[in-house]
Amino acid sequence: MWKLFEMTLALQVRPDAHADAVLADFGDGFANDNIRLRTWLDGSLGSEILVGTEPVSAITSPLIVPGETMQIVITRKGSMFKLFVNGLLMALNTQGQEARRQSRAVYYIGRAIVPGLNLR
Repeated sequence: MWKLFEMTLALQVRPDAHADAVLADFGDGFANDNIRLRTWLDGSLGSEILVGTEPVSAITSPLIVPGETMQIVITRKGSMFKLFVNGLLMALNTQGQEARRQSRAVYYIGRAIVPGLNLR
């Protein structure tokens, strides 16, 4: 019997500004089975699991305060995909998907595989 894997990713981050940027990116190339934690210009925070180029996301409302440290935890079990900020559930997607591969060629913290999405 095939069993869905469970995934947990925990990070402590301190964004300096609102930006369309990637905080963590695990994958084999741009939009190719990646698992990402990212921010958007409006101050939203989100996580994506891509199967091929098809993303499933859990995205918060705008909550990033520049210069403030946040504890972020992303979990996926079965089809439940959750994003916690400072211990509080801030986003949830009940249609989560499992990444195709459990290992990745590239593991970036604080930057993206694609240079245009880096915080630097």
